[in-house]
Amino acid sequence: MKHLVPVLLSVLVLASCGKSDSSSSSGGSSTSGGGGGSAATLGGATPQETFDKAKASGEKKDFGMFYDIIHPDDHDMALFMFTFMAGMSTMNDDAKKKEFEELGRKHGLVEKKDGPSLDLGDPAKMKEGVKEMFKDVKEKRAFFLELAAWTEKNSKQGEGWKVKPSAKLKSAKEEGEVAKCVIDTDGKESQATMKKHNGRWFMTMDK
Repeated sequence: MKHLVPVLLSVLVLASCGKSDSSSSSGGSSTSGGGGGSAATLGGATPQETFDKAKASGEKKDFGMFYDIIHPDDHDMALFMFTFMAGMSTMNDDAKKKEFEELGRKHGLVEKKDGPSLDLGDPAKMKEGVKEMFKDVKEKRAFFLELAAWTEKNSKQGEGWKVKPSAKLKSAKEEGEVAKCVIDTDGKESQATMKKHNGRWFMTMDK
């Protein structure tokens, strides 16, 4: 499981979650509750705009913007990503663990002994399992904002949300509703996939 987070985050350009200033969990309309932004703020008009928003969301600690550039089909995966990191931050800290569990229960996430299995070797099955995990969460965006802010506050020193300002979208080959992207970070290339939804481009968890 410990290798899953870097994989997910490399797809989303950003690194991981950690310390922030007090403005990270408050502020503009993009960080407010469950409904999401207007059509013009969701995704991007081009792959480049979506990429730029991904970087800006990390620089500003704007979790609402971050959530709003993720393809709707992958919102559950985004929740899983932060749930996993939040869980890691509670290791050997019973008080944090209790607080984290209470946050989950508040939004309808309850750990079950017979919960869905997560097959890391099969992306399709992985997504099915994650979708099942969060099926009872009614306001997923609102949960994501609280979860991300909580993870940001409680992560260990040095495990922060590391934006890489040198990252650039080297290319985006559009094929209908899909764009295969190459991201260059200090000479190191990585693959990412964006997909269209309602005419706008969104980041996905696909390579």
